[in-house]
Amino acid sequence: MSITREMIQFFIDKGRRWSGCRYDGMYGYQCADVTCMGVYKFFGARLWGNAIDLLRSAEAAGLQVVYEAQYPKSWLVLR
Repeated sequence: MSITREMIQFFIDKGRRWSGCRYDGMYGYQCADVTCMGVYKFFGARLWGNAIDLLRSAEAAGLQVVYEAQYPKSWLVLR
């Protein structure tokens, strides 16, 4: 399985189980914790902060951030 498919399946499984995560151990379950955990699990980069900080922390971790990327309008649907 490709890393892309594995990562997508990881998030789908978490959504189906209604399970959150406490990636940073602070303030309970937060939306950014799931993203930070996924990036660490699949790319080894530790991100920090809340959702507003994710792009800045990704750049600081050495990840490429593309601000004007073209992407499908709906690539992930959560039920």
